Amino acid sequence: MDPMIKTGAPAPDFTLNDLHGEPHTLTEFRGKIVVLVFWSAECPWSARADRALNRIDKEWEEKIVILAVASNANEHREEIQAAARERGVATVLLDTGSQTAKAYGATIT
Repeated sequence: MDPMIKTGAPAPDFTLNDLHGEPHTLTEFRGKIVVLVFWSAECPWSARADRALNRIDKEWEEKIVILAVASNANEHREEIQAAARERGVATVLLDTGSQTAKAYGATIT
């Protein structure tokens, strides 16, 4: 299967709202390392990844941005907010309709 994004090609831009309703685009983070995490409040794998990413985030501070992209239509905002707070996830973007997940070829968390 061919990858959705070819090596060396620009990553697809997006505009997604965070949990506070503020829009964010990929291009606003130009110049930083951006880690997109296709994330779930319910997924134990996501919870484990959050712990590891929190350590990396502390080590790299100003050079890295970790964006959790919540695309699971079965999760409600309250559930997402509670999981993000509990796990220390700073930025969760809501991908209602899963358009960003589709653009990146993400099928699971």
